[in-house]
Amino acid sequence: MEQKSVVVTNGTQEAIYLIAKMLLKPGDAVVMEAIGYPPVRRVFVSLGVKVYFVGVDNEGMQTAQLESVLGKQKIKLVYLTPLHQYPTTITLSQRRREHLKQLSSTYKFAILEDDYDYDFHYTKIPPKPIACSSNNAFYLTSLSKTMFPGIRLGFIACHPMFLAALREQKALISRQNDCLSQIAIAAWIRNGDFEKHLRRMRRIYDERYRLIIDTLSAWKEELAISFEQPNGGLSFWVNINRNADKFAQILKRSSVLISPESEFRFRGKESTHVRLGFAAMNMDELSKALPLLRIALSKLTPS
Repeated sequence: MEQKSVVVTNGTQEAIYLIAKMLLKPGDAVVMEAIGYPPVRRVFVSLGVKVYFVGVDNEGMQTAQLESVLGKQKIKLVYLTPLHQYPTTITLSQRRREHLKQLSSTYKFAILEDDYDYDFHYTKIPPKPIACSSNNAFYLTSLSKTMFPGIRLGFIACHPMFLAALREQKALISRQNDCLSQIAIAAWIRNGDFEKHLRRMRRIYDERYRLIIDTLSAWKEELAISFEQPNGGLSFWVNINRNADKFAQILKRSSVLISPESEFRFRGKESTHVRLGFAAMNMDELSKALPLLRIALSKLTPS
């Protein structure tokens, strides 16, 4: 891995905006996953950038489809969530990672790699970031999932050649970050307490993760649902084989909030999946909420 420069930002949303402002001008084109994180698309649209969408399957972003887009359009930037794809939780396969890097080199586009929950993995060691072996890639992460969103500390790791331009954009947009929080977290890391916190959080989330797997697995045949077990992350992507928007409305009446597929899909109208997040619920709350999901599923006829 070549040496990378690090820029500290006010969360990953600012990081994405800084990179977009540095690399793009109105009329340029970018690619995103066809199902993904809406605030990122809003950044691109606000800058007058054209957005093209590429599908996602059980290996992550469909790089063959990306190659087809690249053959027709000049693309300046590809944004993706390759570790736990948002919201499907799929990990981009090694074969697709290599293809993406090869395409980036051939077609001269930058890769914006949003690694929003790297710290939480339960079944296997995650693959190395794409940016470890690509000078065209910008690696983004933050402490929002590890600690809490209000900490507003994000990080860009990139080739040193981009550092001066990023500093210039940072000075224009927010000047600097909160120094006190950085000093406190640096001390927390030095004395080993940060690692203790991570181990504790992984144990807590792993317990919730196992409960949801056991529950959903028991429902599969009876309720005609399906899901792929994610390697990590803080959510599940479940195909309920029913209208996901109606399902969400039924649950809302019971004070259970879930996100239907329609909230994330930029292209196409299918909405049979839901995102079940578990970061904000303890075991007792999950144990009470999951039976309500079962009741709601029983009220809708499978498609």
